[in-house]
Amino acid sequence: MAGRRSTAARQAPEMALHVAVSRFLRTALPTDATYTTFPLGGGGLARGQRLKAMGTRAGWPDLQVLYAGHAFLIELKSEAGRLSDDQLGTHRRIMNAGCPVVVARTLEEVDAALCSWGIPLRRRAA
Repeated sequence: MAGRRSTAARQAPEMALHVAVSRFLRTALPTDATYTTFPLGGGGLARGQRLKAMGTRAGWPDLQVLYAGHAFLIELKSEAGRLSDDQLGTHRRIMNAGCPVVVARTLEEVDAALCSWGIPLRRRAA
């Protein structure tokens, strides 16, 4: 269809944010903190069915940061990205379980969330 961007084109800004955030976290988090990402999108129906059978939850946040015995979760979205109904519901369940979840659209928002959670950064976002 003319005028419609491909899935890859729509995901490119969010992918660029993921890469920038990962680079930042590698050097900014204190040495007694760690993080990981859950790249759940893509891979087709068969991959999605396998992940679901293994217990993957639809709407799970993109990043998990572990520090001082606590989990902090971050959903990364492009400027134009919207949360799905699955994301809204899953984020609400995670927060009800006592873990904070934040949606960040920029590296500076990730930095601000980490600081608001009391995680002492070795460096700040530029």
